Amino acid sequence: MTACQEILPELTEQLRAAVQQTERAVLEIGENFMNIAGRARRQLQATTDIVGTLARDRTSKSQDLDATLDGLSAETEMLGRDINGIITALQFQDITRQAIEKVIGRMAQFQQELTDMKRILGPESVLAPGPEGPCAGDARINRGEHV
Repeated sequence: MTACQEILPELTEQLRAAVQQTERAVLEIGENFMNIAGRARRQLQATTDIVGTLARDRTSKSQDLDATLDGLSAETEMLGRDINGIITALQFQDITRQAIEKVIGRMAQFQQELTDMKRILGPESVLAPGPEGPCAGDARINRGEHV
């Protein structure tokens, strides 16, 4: 077995492991996204409760309402940044996964080609070198021997 044929299965397995790690990372990012979304819902509910309370309490100062609205705006901005970061990470993970899958496919094709070449150049093949070395077939033909 050649060095390439020995290395290819190992490389293929390493690439499969990388795909699995990427998939786990994508799932983890999705889970984190769901946690952020849950936190955002709770914050929105708390803000809605505060705004409702302020609206019912006409004696509240307008500064309190402004501060609440400012806080809501800041929370919304932060949530938007978190969501954009998650989307970017998911896109990167997907691109990485696709690239790794292409490499695995190409390695499998290469391994098949090596197997085909080994079969074609096997010990019984006319193209296989004799005991004299890699180009011995040419020398035997030049001497008029049958290959």
